[in-house]
Amino acid sequence: MRTNLAIALIALAGSVSAATPDAATRAELRRVADLAMKTPVVDALPAARHLVANQRYCTNSGFAMTPKGRIWTSWVSGEDGPKAFLVQHHSDDGGRTWSETDFAIDSHERDCAPDMVLSITSNFWCDPQGRLHFFFDQSMGATTRSPRGYTHMDGRAGVWEMVSANPDDAKPTWSVPRRIADGHALSKPIVAKDGTWLLPVCLNAADSRSVWATAFPELDARRGVNLYASTDSGATWTLRSVCRFPRIDWHEPQLLELSDGRLWLLVRCNHQDCDRGIMQSFSSDGGRTWAKPDYPVLNNPIARFVCQKLTSGAILLVCHGRPEAWQGKRNNLTAWLSRDDGKTWEGGLLLDGRDRVSYPDAFQSPDGAIWIQWDHLRSRGEILFARVTEADILAHRATSAGSVVGRHVVDFRGKK
Repeated sequence: MRTNLAIALIALAGSVSAATPDAATRAELRRVADLAMKTPVVDALPAARHLVANQRYCTNSGFAMTPKGRIWTSWVSGEDGPKAFLVQHHSDDGGRTWSETDFAIDSHERDCAPDMVLSITSNFWCDPQGRLHFFFDQSMGATTRSPRGYTHMDGRAGVWEMVSANPDDAKPTWSVPRRIADGHALSKPIVAKDGTWLLPVCLNAADSRSVWATAFPELDARRGVNLYASTDSGATWTLRSVCRFPRIDWHEPQLLELSDGRLWLLVRCNHQDCDRGIMQSFSSDGGRTWAKPDYPVLNNPIARFVCQKLTSGAILLVCHGRPEAWQGKRNNLTAWLSRDDGKTWEGGLLLDGRDRVSYPDAFQSPDGAIWIQWDHLRSRGEILFARVTEADILAHRATSAGSVVGRHVVDFRGKK
């Protein structure tokens, strides 16, 4: 049964968009939003709807490998909206077969507000000690559909973290989720040369036509990419800086440390003067301050991309089409390499040329192989992955021993 607060929010939805709510209304909104501050529900024994046979929707989210070669993946199930939840799976045979759902993050199980608390972003990351981190968000969502679609956040949201010290075991144990930041984390952290862990988090604004639009004005100065740092191997995270880009949206940031020690921050672009491409900013002091963002330096539709430093020193870019040529649709997902810190790009291995392919994530395994995962169609769609090498990317063909492109993680096509 929904609480009185939830019922009050539904009554408010759609009526607050045109005017700033009074103090009492804002206080009511914030009390409802605090439902998303409660420790997330982790279903270690997933319910029937979390099982693969009962799912129909998938947006790729996270992808990582643990020390003994187990591959972990997470995707968004349910829908791209208030009914979204997260499911996690693993493979012990290089992605040939996958486990049933290991666990799910599904706050719709909560009695207090089953249609309103949601999780819609996540990622896996294996740290230098071999521990597996699972970062995910939790937010109050929309109760009604706005003209721009569902509102995925209440203007505050929150990044939560779970850690497993034994991710290769038959039954890994996980820490209790802890909230480490406002916002959403879609990217993996990086480890800087000085040993500092750096995690870029995007703190978006709620839709201006949403009931949540003015619920958290004290966060407005931080809307953008919030850089969190840990100098104690993840025991604590501290906000180091904020880099603001034009037109706050789903930045989906990628962070790299260049050969000269500068940090390179890249974000999905969505600006009224620049509705396509990837924007950038640089920091010369470890992410404490940032240069004024530049307009698109790489071409890409308004979609997630991957940009990561490889062990060879080269940079991997996975985007739609060619970095220097406008690609207007979410198709032609392609892998590129740069050996000069992103000044020029080489190769071009086409991963998937179809329409409606999107949201890549990637990691590099100890043997140097590059693993890339993405989704296609989403609703009654599929998630696929590639295992390739730098040589494959440069040669435009996956011909190295063990290379494969387009192997399934899950395939919902054909399901009714």
